[in-house]
Amino acid sequence: MKIEYFDSKKHDSIKVANLIYETDIEFNELIFGKKVQAIAFISKLLTIKAGFYTKPYLQCIIKDNEIIGIVSGYNLGYRAKIDRAVGSAFIRAFGFFGFLRRLGVLLKLNRALSGKMSKSGYYIVYLCVGSEYRGLGTGKNVIEYLSKSYPLLYLHVSVINFSAIRFYEANGFKKIYESKVLIRKQVHATFTMQKETITV
Repeated sequence: MKIEYFDSKKHDSIKVANLIYETDIEFNELIFGKKVQAIAFISKLLTIKAGFYTKPYLQCIIKDNEIIGIVSGYNLGYRAKIDRAVGSAFIRAFGFFGFLRRLGVLLKLNRALSGKMSKSGYYIVYLCVGSEYRGLGTGKNVIEYLSKSYPLLYLHVSVINFSAIRFYEANGFKKIYESKVLIRKQVHATFTMQKETITV
């Protein structure tokens, strides 16, 4: 297994977009729409050099020259800069009026993705391993890879994504905060999770 930066000229953008979509279908549908529409928007974001959809934030997990997963994230010290870049990328992907139509949802989701996080930490935006490669230690290896560089890892996960919660807890993450928002008359909730790297 190796991890390398996503390159739209080298890697299968549709496969990468599908993996991003699968990280959290509930929230991705709120932002991008149903699967076909979502994949189209995410694929467009992969071509816009801003935010966590491109190098140096988005990386592909490769085995036998095939993409088996993705991981995207950033140092929390740059969070404000990344947020501005992602906003700009969304305007370009959705168009100005499409972005305005989604703005209320995006602002509420931003509140759902709250919780106190140290600026010295690394925030995992997306981590997904293809379904046929799960249970083989790939996700664990990615977390170990990130832990070597960052003393704290953070992420958000939907409270109803039970398999992801089990996976993260098994790999040393703890729930530190729960956030709830009302979107389109439905409550959506997330856990902020943290893993503290132990260095000797």
